[in-house]
Amino acid sequence: MARTFWFYGLTCVAGCFSDPERIENKFPKESALGEVSLIPVGDVGDEADVPAAPPCGCTPAAGTWYRFTQLKVTSLDTASTTVVDALNTLWSADMAGKELNILFRLDGVDGGVMKLTAYSGARIPGATPEADTVCFVESSEFQTQLTASTCTYGPAVDVGLKVYSGTPTQPKNCAAGGDGPHVIPVSKVALVAVHTAVCDSSDGDYLDGQLEGSITQSILGDLCTCVTASDDCDSPDPAYEGSGGTCAGCSGSFTSLKNILVGLNGGSDLAYECKDADGASAACLGATFRASAMSVSPAACPTE
Repeated sequence: MARTFWFYGLTCVAGCFSDPERIENKFPKESALGEVSLIPVGDVGDEADVPAAPPCGCTPAAGTWYRFTQLKVTSLDTASTTVVDALNTLWSADMAGKELNILFRLDGVDGGVMKLTAYSGARIPGATPEADTVCFVESSEFQTQLTASTCTYGPAVDVGLKVYSGTPTQPKNCAAGGDGPHVIPVSKVALVAVHTAVCDSSDGDYLDGQLEGSITQSILGDLCTCVTASDDCDSPDPAYEGSGGTCAGCSGSFTSLKNILVGLNGGSDLAYECKDADGASAACLGATFRASAMSVSPAACPTE
């Protein structure tokens, strides 16, 4: 089989974001991810209204790395559900195959503030798909801070994500022109998350959250993508002329991401109702996610 895009109180979760073997990638059928609850379930007290005990294990250890293992797009500007479902199908498969890696390292809590460093990652092929590992792309680094309150972290605002996909030498996204960086930049990201209480070794160590951000209209128009596994994607070639100039500097493996979205959206372009960090027109993106602790801290990706 072929080898096969951050945290306030619980009231903020509902109200702070009013601003609008390997799996092959196949478009679409339906999203495999269910809704993610941001409300931690714990002791609600007894009939005498005795206060519940504080949750245990709500502070992740400094230096812990987390990786997005679930990402469910809930909205993409004015796109139809067909577009949203297609992206969820594609990105879910890429995460399962370690092609798509959004990573962050928790750098510690000081004075009620969690320091965090975010990266995009890449897949390092192993002898078998199960032996594949993940490295972090140093050029994608973004540092931010989040308020920490019991099990809840955030909000973080104006986070910038540079989403890479593929292996270090065979990216699945290509910036037309071939010069790179071959990432999908997501700007003005706001996020909140709730950490599961890790009370003993049987508890999972993960954070459930939601985010909103924007993808600049002009950048989206220049992005091309390879919808097969990265092993089947030719590396970008600056000399490649493309078809009618489309995806020039990439390769024949790539297709205009905007053209794919428009085709799935019944021939209509997005409305670009958001603004990016520079005030330019951008597509609004909303999503929920689960980030799970990594058993092994990743190394930096090779640069050559």
